[in-house]
Amino acid sequence: EEEEKQANAEAKREAREKVSLEAELARKAKEIERLTILEAEREAREQAKRGAEEARKIEGEQKMAVKEAAEAGKRAKKETEKESRIIASLKQIENVCEELKAGKVSTKEALDKLKDISDKMPE
Repeated sequence: EEEEKQANAEAKREAREKVSLEAELARKAKEIERLTILEAEREAREQAKRGAEEARKIEGEQKMAVKEAAEAGKRAKKETEKESRIIASLKQIENVCEELKAGKVSTKEALDKLKDISDKMPE
């Protein structure tokens, strides 16, 4: 009977120890779950931050590209206008030459006209 009581007491102690260990295991599992969630949230914040930084960088690059394209367009327009003025001046020079060949103007008059055209030509 004494052995039976001791066996019962030992069984109860082992059962309490098992319950205690299972409770500790459950607490640790909950802590691991909590830490996992915190880590996932931290990682999500970092990823969002990196995404926002990348978006700002891309936006800045796009603005710069638009600005550069606008400046290139302005330069091209100025060059086209300059070329048009040069072409117009060359046509005027041709006309003066034709007038000189045809005897419609004197050499002095042709030189004066050519000087005026030259003074107005873009550089």
